Formats: sequence, structure tokens, C-alpha cells
Amino acid sequence: MQKNKILHIITDLNTGGAEMMLFKILNHFSKKNKIESFVIVLMGRSSLSDKFESIGINIKYLNLKEERIPSFRALLKMYNYTKLFKPTIIQGWMYHSNLAALLLKLFLPNNVKIYWNIRQTLYNIKYEKNLSQLVIRILILFSKYINKIIYNSHISKNQHEKLGMDKSNSKIIYNGFEFNIYKPNPLSRKKIRAKYGIPDDAIVIGHIARYHPMKNHKMVIHLASTIINSNSKVWFLMVGKNVSKHNSELTSLMMNYKIKNRLLLIGEQLIIPEILTSFDIALCLSSWGEGFPNVIGEAMCSGLTVVATDVGDSKMIVGEYGSIIEPNNIINAVREINEYIDMDESKRNRLGLKGRDFIIKNFSIENIGTEYYQLYSLR
Repeated sequence: MQKNKILHIITDLNTGGAEMMLFKILNHFSKKNKIESFVIVLMGRSSLSDKFESIGINIKYLNLKEERIPSFRALLKMYNYTKLFKPTIIQGWMYHSNLAALLLKLFLPNNVKIYWNIRQTLYNIKYEKNLSQLVIRILILFSKYINKIIYNSHISKNQHEKLGMDKSNSKIIYNGFEFNIYKPNPLSRKKIRAKYGIPDDAIVIGHIARYHPMKNHKMVIHLASTIINSNSKVWFLMVGKNVSKHNSELTSLMMNYKIKNRLLLIGEQLIIPEILTSFDIALCLSSWGEGFPNVIGEAMCSGLTVVATDVGDSKMIVGEYGSIIEPNNIINAVREINEYIDMDESKRNRLGLKGRDFIIKNFSIENIGTEYYQLYSLR
């Protein structure tokens, strides 16, 4: 039987949720031989490029300087790559890449299927940049012509369909997690803490997210100041693209709160599984935009308790194994975090391990990868 050939279009290969999910799926597919994958990146090489190439994925880069509607020249390059690959399915990832897939459809045979992947919520379209708002409205207009629209959360699906996205061709596939990679590791925990000068007996509260208004880094620093100043054993570790000492907005806030000694900004990291082992408590305090936050599943898979805002499907993921608070509610955030700080360590660890079991049972990459595999295998 002839292989199904899937062309994936994605904006970039930074360490974001969509990029990591695509990598997990392609890595899962690499163990099978009935699907051939090819990736077109709208932008240039970035932090995950080597990781993708290490599993034998063929990638082409259009080298656009920023997210934008592809130019005629870029579209022509995409068409030439597509013509050579001869895909049976084109899968877009997020809004701009979905638009690129839609534009390619104009030049392809009718038997080539077009799938979209939407991986964020849409509480208010005005939160998006002007160009992104335009792209979303174009996608809504043409959504009835798409073979399948994949969402990674129920709330995302409901919000987009309320705005006008076609309902007849939608499907929900959650994010999946590699429990053999994301797991507690005492040796790694000790190593990471030593690297950053964190005492073994410290309570480390971690936040992993690229620098973006919806991720609420300013709130994290605000509550860090409150907690650090009231507890000498607490450290905060903040990780993500542009979350470093070179970010003047964050460093200015830290100076104002006088907490720079126990609040560390370590930037984008490729060893997230190891970084997570150094945490005791993980935060996901986004104000909007999250669909199915990878960081929550990865933290829980690592045996951590989580405090998260009620955005996207976070409440469903965290369940009874952590705490859910209203977005931007710093008083509740401090209260819930302090509850876990004061909790007996063995009790906190047991709660984290129960959360890990929940993720393994419901959101393993084997199960989620199989869902994508079955979808792509349909004729």
C-alpha cells in the first residue's frame, strides 16, 4: 500500500507548544513506515531545528523575517517544494501556517486534503495583533472548504466556532506527553540546582513560557516578590525565550522588588525535562490564549504540583492534582502557592506522582500519536 505523505507547514521551530507537539508526533511516526513527513518552516532555522533533523525530518525554510501573510515569492517556493514532495495531506499549524496551507490549495489537485491545527483559545480576537486578526477572519471565511480542523482543547473549539469557524469538519486531539522523558530524577534535580547555585533544600517554584503579554511574566515577578520576601527557602526559576537578564522590562521589575538574588531568569532552554526536575511547584499563569498548555502536562508528568489559571482546558488537565485560579488574581495565586510551600514534602510529592499517573493514563504520546496516525491514514 502506498504511503500517505504529510506536508506540515509551521511558522518557526522555537520551543513553543505547537513546535514541540509536531516534533513528538513526527518522532512517534518515525517508528512506523506508512507515513512520510516533510516540513516547511515559514521563518528560518531556530532552536529546535537540530532536534527535528536528528530524527531524519526533511525541512525547508522560507526565511520570512516575521509572521506574515506569505508573499508571492514565498508562495511560489512553497508550491515548488510541494510539487516535488507530492503530499496527500497538507497540515497547517496555527493561524499563519493554516493560511499558507489554504493558499497552496488553490494550486493543488482536489484529492490533496488540507488540515488545519488550531492550538490556542480566542477569548477576544482583539488580543491578537492586527495581522493575526485579519488572518483569523480569512480562515473563518474559508473554513468550510477545509477537510479537517484539529483543535487541542474543547474551549478553543467552542470559541472559534462561536466566531464563525465551520463546525462540520472539526476534531479534538489533545496534546501528548513522553512520560519516559518527563519524569522525576533526583540526580538531574541536584545537577540543575548546583548549576544555578540553588541549595538542595530550597523550594523552587518554576515558570516556563516565552516572553509574551498573555504569559503574564509581570504577575509572576510580582507574586515572587511577595513569596520570596516572606520565606527564605523559596527560589523562583523563570525559563523561556527572551526571559533573561537581557530583558530590560523584567530586570527593571526585579530591581524594583529587590528580589534578584533568588529569582533567576535563565532564558530559552532545550533541556526542559531536566529543568523541570529541579522544580517543586510549577506555574502556568497565562491571562488568555492557552488551549492545552504543554507546560502543565510536562510538569505533571515530571511529578510536580501545578498552580494554573483557568484558561483553555487547564482545569481539565490539572484536575484534583493541583490548583486552578482566576486569571490575574495574584491574591489567590499567592494563597495557593503558599499552601504547597507549607505542605509536608512527602505529601506534596505523593500528590505530584498521582498527577503523573493521571497524565500517563489519559495523555500519553503513544495514544495521542496514534490518533494523528489514524487520522492521517484515512483515505
